[in-house]
This record gives sequence, structure tokens and C-alpha cells, in this order.
Amino acid sequence: MMIKLKKLKRGDTAATLSLSWGGAGDKDFRYRYEIGKKRMGE
Repeated sequence: MMIKLKKLKRGDTAATLSLSWGGAGDKDFRYRYEIGKKRMGE
């Protein structure tokens, strides 16, 4: 069974998480975080 979530609205809260090995802080992966943040409107 697939659960379809409601579309986010302006003002909704979203969070990012990182794997325990800290890859999100690695310069080779940081661009993915920055792109995602930009797409969500920071």
C-alpha cells in the first residue's frame, strides 16, 4: 500500500537529515543540500 501525502503549502515545516557518517557536510555532497534548499525556497 502506498501512502500519498498532502502537497506542502507555504509556511509548512520541512526538515533535512543526514546519515550518521556525516556525508552531508562533505564538500563533494554539499551541493546536493544547497540545490534542495534552493528548490524548496530556502
